[in-house]
Amino acid sequence: NLNNAVAIINTGYADIVPLFQILLVGRVFDIATGMNDQVLSITNYYKFNFYLSLVLIVVLYGLIRFLVPHYGVVGAAWSTTSAYVVFNSVKYVFVWKKLDIQPFSKDTVVILASGAAAYAVAMMPPYCWNALVDTAVRSIAGLAVYAALLLRFKPSKDLVEYLATIKKNKRLF
Repeated sequence: NLNNAVAIINTGYADIVPLFQILLVGRVFDIATGMNDQVLSITNYYKFNFYLSLVLIVVLYGLIRFLVPHYGVVGAAWSTTSAYVVFNSVKYVFVWKKLDIQPFSKDTVVILASGAAAYAVAMMPPYCWNALVDTAVRSIAGLAVYAALLLRFKPSKDLVEYLATIKKNKRLF
């Protein structure tokens, strides 16, 4: 719905769409692997996180110095996203090898596949004449598919417990 948001604002923000999408990749990767900071902070490897953060600064500076002159703000977005991906990948592998902690499972694939299916369904309808109506249709369609797939496959114990609580108490919260 990013294009619809830009259409509603309607004051020259169309250039943010590709920047937002590039930065979104980095943030999603950071969110997916971000708990490694907390894990490392309570182990004997807490210094590794500090030193890796220093490396992140150097890598980010180098990427910005190289990409921004050639690609402008898109280069800055790619610099940030690339630094996030490298930084979090190194932490992920470190935590996996040193602590034998793996945050992903086969259920992660189910969640990602459900999200991809919901995204595909949300992108199917042709664009509507009204940005608000289009946003509502796409949001409802994507949410319905995602919720249906998660309810069908139940990839999380938390979701199963939450659904049991709803069934028992006859309320959402």
